[in-house]
Amino acid sequence: MAVPEKRVPGWVIIVVLIAAGGLAAIPVLLLTPTSRIGPPLLLVRATDNIAATPATITVSADFGPHCSKYVYDDARGFLAVEADVDLDGTQALLLNHYVEQEQNFATTSGDFDRPFLLSNSSAWTLLSPVDGHVLATFTHEGPNVTANGATHGPGASWTLHFEYDATTPQGTVHVTEDITLVNEGVVQTRIVPLEPCA
Repeated sequence: MAVPEKRVPGWVIIVVLIAAGGLAAIPVLLLTPTSRIGPPLLLVRATDNIAATPATITVSADFGPHCSKYVYDDARGFLAVEADVDLDGTQALLLNHYVEQEQNFATTSGDFDRPFLLSNSSAWTLLSPVDGHVLATFTHEGPNVTANGATHGPGASWTLHFEYDATTPQGTVHVTEDITLVNEGVVQTRIVPLEPCA
């Protein structure tokens, strides 16, 4: 007489599979880097509409690294900073976003965001991306930023206009920069894992 075959109920198999999947996910969750709170920084954001004429001349420019290490979350009011950035002693950040008005700039930047950090000082500078000369000097006291003798509190917006000639191997170009700045005040930073840079 044959012994009847014992069958495992289907629900038991499902429970075992779910438990095994949960156990396998634990190391992944524990090893996945997470964001952490960083130091508060005074943040000034700038949008820089830049042009160089004549448009037939190629102009080398430093529009920041290929992939930016800083991203401001406007909706939640914090600045994400990648983990390999050293913020020790940093008090303020001016994050300049370039918008090309002419397509004759030669740059390796991908995000067109160039940071200017203020570390252990009371003043910091905004530099020309074309020839590196100082366009403006900023000072701060607490959350207030002073530029060209005018003080701008948190939430304030102002504009700066610059025109200058720059020499290139193909000849002289006339550069114009119209910059709109916003004082975001002191914001919280979040140190986030490194992002792959394409």
